[in-house]
Amino acid sequence: METSAPLLVRPRIVTVAVMVLWAAWILSGCMTLYFHQLAISLGLKSNFGLLAGACGLVVQAIAIYFLGRGNRFARILAIILLVVALPGVYYYLREGFQYFPVPASLSLLGVAARCVAVGLVFTTAARPWFQQSTN
Repeated sequence: METSAPLLVRPRIVTVAVMVLWAAWILSGCMTLYFHQLAISLGLKSNFGLLAGACGLVVQAIAIYFLGRGNRFARILAIILLVVALPGVYYYLREGFQYFPVPASLSLLGVAARCVAVGLVFTTAARPWFQQSTN
């Protein structure tokens, strides 16, 4: 009978990264609802923004869940989601602060938190835990 190496316990740095990502996820949900309410107050009848935000939240939740389970692909997905969020940063830096300073600041805070969290899961302390993953 072949014995395999014992599974490593999730490093604290990965736990912190996952908690930061969940906090950013909650912030994203709040901003999605805020901007949907803003669109309604401006007379826009479309629910496209709410639907797109909900789809983005589902994809983020799946990525965060699998990242917390040690999935290597989830680390790649986290980078992809971060890159997708960067055009929004450009918008907020260019226009958002002028018209919506508080929501723009909160959205930028969420992106900054994601940057820190993604950086944490690529540290040398976190790497062995993700390398033991076979999926």
